[in-house]
Amino acid sequence: MRVIWICLLVMGCDANHPRDESAPPHIAFPPEDGVRKSEEPPPPKPEPTGSWTLTGTVVVNEPCGALFVTLDDQSQRLGDSRIYLFEVPDGTYRLSAFADCNHNGVPDLGDLRYHNATDGEPYRSYVLKGRGVISLPLEL
Repeated sequence: MRVIWICLLVMGCDANHPRDESAPPHIAFPPEDGVRKSEEPPPPKPEPTGSWTLTGTVVVNEPCGALFVTLDDQSQRLGDSRIYLFEVPDGTYRLSAFADCNHNGVPDLGDLRYHNATDGEPYRSYVLKGRGVISLPLEL
């Protein structure tokens, strides 16, 4: 990239006068997208957060339709293997599963749904920090 110094005569800028250090950093000209761009380097990218793999098999005693596993807003329709796999960063997640007995693609009345044996909720909650692999079988 070529940098062109623009000096205004009103400022008295010429080869014999050094640049005022209190002035803003030099600008690349002409800008490609109409926005002025500083020559200063961009801020460093943040370090990546943890990386988790959540996997498991859904066990269904009486299959009645397609199997789905959801992790918050992500959903997977399972094939014959009944194995699910999610790759996620650090965070708090709710994992659930259901068999779509009425074939409408959403968990509702008439479907077989996972229920947490501890509190009866239709999901398991996990707080993940760091890195790792968790194998979580879900029984409907």
